[in-house]
Amino acid sequence: MFFSLMRKPWFRTIAKYIDPYWITKQGVNSAYNHSPMVTEELIQRYYELALRDGSRDATLTRFSTYNTTEEPVDTARFNVPALIMWGREDSLIPVDVAELFNDALEQSSLVIYDNVGHIPMEEIPNRSAEDVSKFLLEVYAAN
Repeated sequence: MFFSLMRKPWFRTIAKYIDPYWITKQGVNSAYNHSPMVTEELIQRYYELALRDGSRDATLTRFSTYNTTEEPVDTARFNVPALIMWGREDSLIPVDVAELFNDALEQSSLVIYDNVGHIPMEEIPNRSAEDVSKFLLEVYAAN
């Protein structure tokens, strides 16, 4: 809900004046796919980050340019191995965007995690670290 509200100019106008706790809580639960690892301590960490100087302005600016059109990126310039890690239940950026990245990058490897949201490295730290290690070993062995 928060992310769709933040795309609306009227909401961004008032967002800087409201306490972001409920927004933070909803956003964290959504980003983590309502994982049991979401605790009050984790919500408080994100809430405190939201209250830091400059955080709110940066967030509002980011969402104010959310759907702007940019020039197409020449993906041929990216000629290095890339690991794309994506949660299938990512509620912020749909999993089909991972497929677009994978199709656009010549040397990419794609790992999609079932039952994982937007933050695989925190939601499944051991599994995602193993995948990074495996990827780096493969890249190192190829060179």
